[in-house]
Amino acid sequence: MDCSNATMLAWGALSTVRIDCAVDFVLGAGAPYRMEVEEFVAGFQGQVQLHVEVKDMSVSMSNADIAFSAAGATVWEFCALEFPSLLLTVADNQKVNATALSQAGAARVVDSLEDVSLESLTTAVRAMTESASDRKRMSEAAVTICDGQGASRVADVVEYKTTCPASGHNVQQGRRRWLM
Repeated sequence: MDCSNATMLAWGALSTVRIDCAVDFVLGAGAPYRMEVEEFVAGFQGQVQLHVEVKDMSVSMSNADIAFSAAGATVWEFCALEFPSLLLTVADNQKVNATALSQAGAARVVDSLEDVSLESLTTAVRAMTESASDRKRMSEAAVTICDGQGASRVADVVEYKTTCPASGHNVQQGRRRWLM
């Protein structure tokens, strides 16, 4: 949820750099600045599109070369998809993600939302767009952090623990106990 309208700040940086690119904005249906972004996007013919309540982000991500995003949980999807990203922290709990990915070389992090300026964001956008080798290194680093197989690993452990007699948790018989 883009509560601070960072979407339009990102656009300001992209338009300042003046690169020839297509831009896809992705917002949730409840984004407070959604109407402003919709009005903005309506002024462009094809190069700028708005996607609201996207059901399958991997499709949107696979059509892009670079992401600009808050440093929330989506960063792990970026890693699994080997997606170079420019991150902005919009909440204190995102600083750990941003720092870890930056130190690993998997993302470029600009200031927190409170501290970011159009100038610093423009500099970061320019650096991301001009260096294909940096984006390649980010992609390579990202996939070493998260390969996208975590859910399968958890499911395997849960299946083992619930069906293996040695675990003491055989759900095939007896009374059910919920863990919530």
